[in-house]
Amino acid sequence: MSADADFQALHYRRVSGAGRYLTRHFLLDNRTHRGVAGYHVLTPFEIEHGTNLGVIVNRGWVPVGISRQSLPKISVPDEVVIVNGRIRTPGESFLLGEAGYRSDVWPRVVQNLDLVQMEKALPLRLLPIVVELDPADRHGFERHWRAHGGLRPERHRAYAFQWFALSLTLVVIYVVVNFRRD
Repeated sequence: MSADADFQALHYRRVSGAGRYLTRHFLLDNRTHRGVAGYHVLTPFEIEHGTNLGVIVNRGWVPVGISRQSLPKISVPDEVVIVNGRIRTPGESFLLGEAGYRSDVWPRVVQNLDLVQMEKALPLRLLPIVVELDPADRHGFERHWRAHGGLRPERHRAYAFQWFALSLTLVVIYVVVNFRRD
């Protein structure tokens, strides 16, 4: 079994660790909360200071503000902290344009979560996971993590209605075509 597969088995598990936040941040663009546009703040976290091993911590959502040219001010604590959260293993994403990783400006506004590109921009080796910061942690922002990324019940009902309507339409067409009197 590969190392990535080992981390897949940890998906949604609780995790806790000591270390330091780096001062560089990635702002994951095109995230909304209650109808307001914003970013998810992704901050590198060095596990047990000095190990050169880290994870990306999703610290939550912040609003865009007045304009996209004026990025939010993000701070981190200077001391060693304990991070509590939930493990997420990022999946593949589809992009139509530039992802934002080639920029030299910090914080970097990115369009997708690409741990390989993030690692290239950081002085850390990153584990292939993202930690969603616990909602009670005081070093985060607005956090309402969904339990899963699957389809909501409303979407299932919509698909069921769609297929029912399609089958009803086919029955009506069959009846009209085959039982029509000449």
